[in-house]
Amino acid sequence: MNVSKGNLNTSYDFDSTNGVTSGGPTGIDISVSSGGATGVVTYALDSIPTSNFTISMNGKLIPPSGGDGSQPTWSASGNAKAPFYIKSNQNNGAKEITVPAGTSVTYTAYEGDSSKTSNWTVTPIGWSSQSKTNASSITFNRSFWGNIATWFTSDQSVTTPVPGSYYISARPTDDASKSDTGVMTVVGVQQLSTTYGNVTVSSTVETPGENESVVIDAPNSSLGIAHGTLTFTATPEPGTVWPNNYPIWKVNGTQVQTGGTTYEFSSSGKIVGKYTVIAESGNKAAIDVYVASCYITVTVDEPIRGSGAAMDAFSETNATYSIGHATVQVTVNPAASLEFFPFSELDVSKIKGSVGLNPNSRGNVIMNGFSDGKIENPDTATPDTTKTYRISIAGALSAFGVVLDDLTQPPRYYLATYLHYDAPIPYLM
Repeated sequence: MNVSKGNLNTSYDFDSTNGVTSGGPTGIDISVSSGGATGVVTYALDSIPTSNFTISMNGKLIPPSGGDGSQPTWSASGNAKAPFYIKSNQNNGAKEITVPAGTSVTYTAYEGDSSKTSNWTVTPIGWSSQSKTNASSITFNRSFWGNIATWFTSDQSVTTPVPGSYYISARPTDDASKSDTGVMTVVGVQQLSTTYGNVTVSSTVETPGENESVVIDAPNSSLGIAHGTLTFTATPEPGTVWPNNYPIWKVNGTQVQTGGTTYEFSSSGKIVGKYTVIAESGNKAAIDVYVASCYITVTVDEPIRGSGAAMDAFSETNATYSIGHATVQVTVNPAASLEFFPFSELDVSKIKGSVGLNPNSRGNVIMNGFSDGKIENPDTATPDTTKTYRISIAGALSAFGVVLDDLTQPPRYYLATYLHYDAPIPYLM
């Protein structure tokens, strides 16, 4: 409420001495200058008056110098209507809210504690405005607004608006001079990502495919193979802020974490297999993680059939003899892991069988190419020793990579080279 000299029909100045002017209701904030007085009453959302109320002020005037008698006083009062405002059905009625995608949000207009028929306008950032007239409330779903292309996906089963910021304003239908505003920010998962080595694997889909999958080691402490660890990052849309307790993190459908931009997945304590990591904020983005064990199997044959030569090419001690034909096979469990990163970076199709090698001299190794798991000279060589080693993913990639690099240019396939030389097998690569 404002009171001026003109309102009082006087030329006397207002007395602005602290404490001279007072008023009501309780909590009124009064400021006074020589030319007038202003009183402001502010209410919290949960204490807004439910009916019309009165504002009053009183104080003193300063007469011209030399006058006689007591200092003249002034008073003023006014009737105030119950305020107009809007509330959401989220966060105790807050007008500015951040919610996960999929949340059903309703805004209601009030005058005092009674709902008020109003005209509404909603303006999403980047899209055209939409209006509703003669409604005391609006609800953000497909049935209330209809199929607004920019607000809703083509999937009719999704009934709430897509991620974005929606600016809301309302005016009473019987008094356009009043208004109130709010902002609803709908936050979804823009993408989920993780980094393996120097490569980032990202996903915007709920059902991961080849490009949304990654393979990590199952641990084996006795062989020095550490558990694989991946840090996942969920990116919100829009902005950079998540709603409280979002995103929800799940692994194979089981919730593992509430809130937090990142989640760390470890293969420690897990059996080999597929694990789907999901970040959810109404919508979902997922990446498949394959926890895998890799093995290399080496079969060494006698140099001459029936010779009975004592050959242990797998021992930790030096051998003093040459070896016969050898087959080498690298396998991964689960086998499906070979289709995904980092194995997908290599053409491993040829090495799903065995690679045959024929060392023929102590100074070099001649690699005769693929044997498809067969003994190349069945009449002159029989299997002597077979042994399987657990290796890391890095070791498997090394084995695959060297063989694929060039089968005809020794000694690039180092495992076979060491088999032929008098040295232990570097089976942990």
